[in-house]
Amino acid sequence: IVDLKNNKNMDSAELLIAMKILVNLWGPAYLYNQNLLALAILRMVSLSARFGNCPESALAYAFYGFVLCAQLKDYTNGHEFGKLGVWLNEKFEDKTLKSKVYVIYGGCVAHWSVPYYKLLDNLYKAHEVGVESNDLIYASYAFSFYGKTKFFNGDNLVETRNLVDKFVQFTRQIQYPLNINYMLSLARPLYQLTGATPDPNIFEDSVDIDVHLKQMEDIAAKDGTTLFLATFHAYQGMVSYHLCNYEDSINQFKSFKKYIESVAGQSDLIVGEFYRAMALLAAASQGKSLGFKDRSIIQYSIKFFKKISATCPDNFKAMYLLLLAEQASNKKDFRRAESLYS
Repeated sequence: IVDLKNNKNMDSAELLIAMKILVNLWGPAYLYNQNLLALAILRMVSLSARFGNCPESALAYAFYGFVLCAQLKDYTNGHEFGKLGVWLNEKFEDKTLKSKVYVIYGGCVAHWSVPYYKLLDNLYKAHEVGVESNDLIYASYAFSFYGKTKFFNGDNLVETRNLVDKFVQFTRQIQYPLNINYMLSLARPLYQLTGATPDPNIFEDSVDIDVHLKQMEDIAAKDGTTLFLATFHAYQGMVSYHLCNYEDSINQFKSFKKYIESVAGQSDLIVGEFYRAMALLAAASQGKSLGFKDRSIIQYSIKFFKKISATCPDNFKAMYLLLLAEQASNKKDFRRAESLYS
């Protein structure tokens, strides 16, 4: 990291053009071809390391941090590369890519290592600079990550719901269907968990949950985009768990599993892994017989949360302990369960 910070500036006109072309490539690649995305990122990092840094290198390093977190589960080095991207963006004083760099770092990298509440300022800054630089898509992404982070931080649900409603309205103004559906998939559980009816002014023709799901499935069938479907099923599984409808929660997570690759490395994955295991444990406590596959899911989630609770206890330790407590309760080890709950 230190060597990359001290690297010279890239001075080849041809390579500078190549870096710009690669930046334009990874946007659609992220949605449609993760292997192509990884190839583009690795190429940008390689060019930067060999021939010097440029403004696009900041985005390459930040996104490489995302790859390390999402694909290799190397959260420590992933965070270091994410920070390097932010540092380099500031060094070049480049506003054209700043929103992208801040969104990738704050929304896809830092939550594995940094408490949620510490991410909010940078995510809001990502929105502001996105508007200023006319990078409206990433200004919208910044809002979606900001809303999720407020939710995960345990902020007041009604206040968060009202905030997300405003974010949906912004996303509608820029007419970006992918993030509209993503934001609605985040907004709906906030209505459900607060006992409110979805606002037609926010949801428009997607007020009915089944209609909205069909709309998203049609979009996915047409262009292959599945990010919002993964989010929809993850959050509906979470809602069903909290409403004690464990069988529906389990079924939602079976649907979530079909699209899980689209949320690799993101906090939506954390929702899916945690509540899928919690729903299985809750169903078992009510008499459901768990098969080998179900028990494997639970064990994987416990192992996963043990690892990430070590990288960021503020965000994940309570989830890890709750999984252990529910497992102990299922095994009738009530003394251990009580100790873990407390």
